[in-house]
Amino acid sequence: MKEIRIITLRYQNFMGAQSQEWRFDGRDARILGGNGTGKTTAYHAFTWLLFGKDSHGNADFDLKPRDASGGIADHGAVTSAEAELTVDGAPLTLRRTWYERWTTRRGGVERKFDGHTSEFYLDGVPVQKKAYDDAVRGIAEETLFHALTSVTSFAELDWRARRELLLAIIALPDDKTLMETAPEGRFQPLREALGRLDVDGLRKKLLARRGQLNGAQSTLPARMDEQARSVEALRQEDYPALRAERDRLQQEEDSLRAALAQLENGAAAAAKRTELAAKETEKRELEVRNREHRASQRQSGEQDRSAELRAAVDRAAREAGALTQQVQRLEDALPEYDQRIQALRARREEDAAGIVARAERDLDVLRTRWAETDRELKALDAAPDEALTHCPTCGQLLPPEQLASALEQRRAALSAVFQNLVTEARDRKARMEADKAAALELAEVQIERQERLREEDEARLSRLRSSKREALDRLAEAQREAEAYVPPEAVAVEDLPEYGGRMAELSAEAESLREELSALDRDAAAVRSSVSERLAALRERRAETERRLALESQLEYARHRCEELREEARRTAAELEALDKTLSDIDAFTRYKVSFVDEAVNSRFSAVSFRMFEAQINGGLRDCCDVLVGGVRFGKGANTGAEIAAGLEIISVLSEHYGLRVPVFVDGCESVERLPPIAGQVIRLEVDKRNRTLRLEKREADEIEN
Repeated sequence: MKEIRIITLRYQNFMGAQSQEWRFDGRDARILGGNGTGKTTAYHAFTWLLFGKDSHGNADFDLKPRDASGGIADHGAVTSAEAELTVDGAPLTLRRTWYERWTTRRGGVERKFDGHTSEFYLDGVPVQKKAYDDAVRGIAEETLFHALTSVTSFAELDWRARRELLLAIIALPDDKTLMETAPEGRFQPLREALGRLDVDGLRKKLLARRGQLNGAQSTLPARMDEQARSVEALRQEDYPALRAERDRLQQEEDSLRAALAQLENGAAAAAKRTELAAKETEKRELEVRNREHRASQRQSGEQDRSAELRAAVDRAAREAGALTQQVQRLEDALPEYDQRIQALRARREEDAAGIVARAERDLDVLRTRWAETDRELKALDAAPDEALTHCPTCGQLLPPEQLASALEQRRAALSAVFQNLVTEARDRKARMEADKAAALELAEVQIERQERLREEDEARLSRLRSSKREALDRLAEAQREAEAYVPPEAVAVEDLPEYGGRMAELSAEAESLREELSALDRDAAAVRSSVSERLAALRERRAETERRLALESQLEYARHRCEELREEARRTAAELEALDKTLSDIDAFTRYKVSFVDEAVNSRFSAVSFRMFEAQINGGLRDCCDVLVGGVRFGKGANTGAEIAAGLEIISVLSEHYGLRVPVFVDGCESVERLPPIAGQVIRLEVDKRNRTLRLEKREADEIEN
């Protein structure tokens, strides 16, 4: 048992005291004097010396003496408190000071306030605050010290702190251990259900879950009815026929889109240009064969190289012409890539817009149902339907209780409809985003493919242009050589028999193709407009078909949701039954624990009792720690002497349990002739109306110090 006694306590410039010294010599004593003479100041000085707080635990209090106007009497005064103690008989001196710090700036003359400074001493040796606080904690922990040093301190603690100190005395086992003390394994299922939680934590968890389940259970019938009505309404559509219609419209739309793409890309004109180029090539080839035929008819001693040179020119011309055609085709094709890419981008936007539009139409349906439900909900308060307010059998108005119940059930059902509509809207938006993302991704793949093909053709075009330039150079060289050549004397020669007629036919066909190309250029705009209008109409019809087909997924969802709700109803009922059983076990254990704690705590006291649990209106119990003196809460009207006796008994029991005795200050005990005996030093603070002089009276010595 550690015991602390005060030998001497002195303080200066502390609260209302200029200088005061009390020599207790470790004995019981009385400090007497009139009201306001500074009896309690001794107690404040002692607690401030130890913990830097007054006897009520306040760190912010008027520490320095004040003048008549309430201001600080002396800014230069040093506030100090010092005590000579014995701790288990060993002497220990503590000293604490506190004063204002004033400084003068370099080169200045005016002193300025610069805060406060504290100094600490152990046995006369100055130390840092941490070392001082560590030494004090080695004597006693602050909360426990306050509870042991005043008869009212324990009752002034927060009820949780009081409860913690008392439960430590009885060594209350944890909930799981306490459950094991119940006979016949009464709380074994509850002990297993606790897991890592305590009983209060498990109760909160179960009650929260029970509230969730009750809320869900109350809305289940309405939600199931809503889904059943949705299934019945959605089954009216012929979805296989709608799918066939959609596919047919899609094929027709693809055909029109391909035709429009051909028009946009100039495919028909390109075909005519290709045919025209073929005719021109055939004319050149016929010309070459005719020249070769004429050359073969010449008779001369010298070989005539004219045909050979012309053949070389023709070969170079054919090569250059072929490369020119290839270059022309690629040059014509490159804009077509841009047009196809533009068309794909336009289709991408149209498809995305169509998906959004279809989703918006579905959402409009949900919004309409929302508005209808909202109107019905508002009508419940204003003018409810007679089907709800009157008996379906006799037609009379329902009694108030049944009417209120019917209206509440309908409100719950409508609330469930609201929740279901929110869920459907969220799902529809999610499907819209997914469909839109898929359409955009597909379009992006097609666009990237066209861009890749265009890049490949651009590279090929670059190579062909280079080859074309080389071929043109060879043609120019062959032409120069042919022009410079002087053939031997010519002889009469004849053309091929079919040359004249076939050349005329080819020229006529080439002219006809040129006229057709001109006509195509004139008519392309009108044709494109007509195809675009037909395509727009098809898209609208397909979008409507898609909208109706979208109801099929809602039908599947509604069927699946019906089954889910039936299963949820079964699970909810089973879980609620299990929760109620566990909550019942918790209530039984709480009553068992109340009985155990009350008996364990109050069996250690006679002058005071403690209410550790408080009954609630709902039949539950709440943790508390009320100090009762004769059945009256401490400080709420009990007899002063009885409260002092109760406080001393509390101090005695706590001291024995915690193995610590400290000086006890008993304030306001002048009306108590004899205090109950208590081990340790007791200092009474008493009002003496006959002699207001502040003085000390020590036990076992009939002396008074002034």
